[in-house]
Amino acid sequence: MTGPTPRTPRTPSPRTASGGASKKSASTTSPKTEIAAASPRKTNAPAARDIGLDVRLPKTSCHDPNCPFHGHLKVRGQVMEGIVVSDHMQGTVVVSRTVLHYIPKFERYEKRRSRYLVHSPPCLGIKTGRRVRIAETRPVAKNVSFVVVADLGDARMGVKGEEAAQSARNAPGARVPGPVTGGEHDAKTAQEKLEAATAKGVQ
Repeated sequence: MTGPTPRTPRTPSPRTASGGASKKSASTTSPKTEIAAASPRKTNAPAARDIGLDVRLPKTSCHDPNCPFHGHLKVRGQVMEGIVVSDHMQGTVVVSRTVLHYIPKFERYEKRRSRYLVHSPPCLGIKTGRRVRIAETRPVAKNVSFVVVADLGDARMGVKGEEAAQSARNAPGARVPGPVTGGEHDAKTAQEKLEAATAKGVQ
């Protein structure tokens, strides 16, 4: 009894071999691959979005997730203005805000100053001495619940028309009335009463 005959391996035809080689060479040298290799790689910089406030969009972009313009941080609540007094921390600035508080008992105003730790997005580039607008957000850190949304310029710049008024006050011969305090007013009233009583006694 004879065993199974061994099978002879099949040899590829020259046509099939040449066709496969031609397809492989065509795939490696496709024009799409050459164009993709020649074109520069594009950076996926996020576009600035509208945050719902009347502020200008920053000219530069950033990849900060806590940026209200290019990240996912939403603003809501209070919107205030202040002056940056410190920028030594990374991504956080100290904003000082001064308000006038009226005291009914003395009929006078007193200055009250508050300081806030505010998150500063890299796209705005806030430095010390700048007047900024801040908006309330969710807590970004333990003591940080505000974010800078606008740079209003240098804090040392005066209000429009203030320089003209200051130069008029400093002009030679200009009479600047000083404030009348309560003691001076009482003394003036008492002097007038004394002079009136003296005039009546002489008559």
